[in-house]
Amino acid sequence: MGVSTNAILFYGFLIEEDSDNQEVITMEDGGGTDRDNFWARKFNLPENDWETIYEHQGEYPVRIGTHCSGDYPMYYIAIRASEIVANRGYPEELKAEDLVKKLEWDNQLREFCKIYGLTPPEKFGWCLASYWSS
Repeated sequence: MGVSTNAILFYGFLIEEDSDNQEVITMEDGGGTDRDNFWARKFNLPENDWETIYEHQGEYPVRIGTHCSGDYPMYYIAIRASEIVANRGYPEELKAEDLVKKLEWDNQLREFCKIYGLTPPEKFGWCLASYWSS
C-alpha cells in the first residue's frame, strides 16, 4: 500500500472551513454526504441516475474538487478546463498559455455559485493545493 501526494492547480476558489459555503457543499443526505444527488437536485436531473449525473458533471465547465486528504477532504470550486493535476512521480509541464484566464471563467463561476447556493468570493484566482491519500 503506497502513499500518493498530488499537486492541484486551478482557477476558481477554495471553500473555507466552517463557512456557510462548506455547509452547502457537505450537505448530509441519507446518512452520508451525497454531493452527486445534491448536484442532481440543483440541476433538475433525476436522483440516483448516476450515468446522467456523471455525464452532466463531466460536461459542465465548473467542478467541485477536493484537496488536503482522502480522510479529511477540503473543497474547492474550479473551472474544469483550468485544472492541472501533477500526480506523485508524474510532473506536469506548464506552458504560459495554460495560465491565461479566459474571459468567460468569472461569469461561469458566478453562475455556478448562484445555482448551487454558494456565496462567491470578491475575486476568483489561481489556486495551488495538494491532495494526500494512502
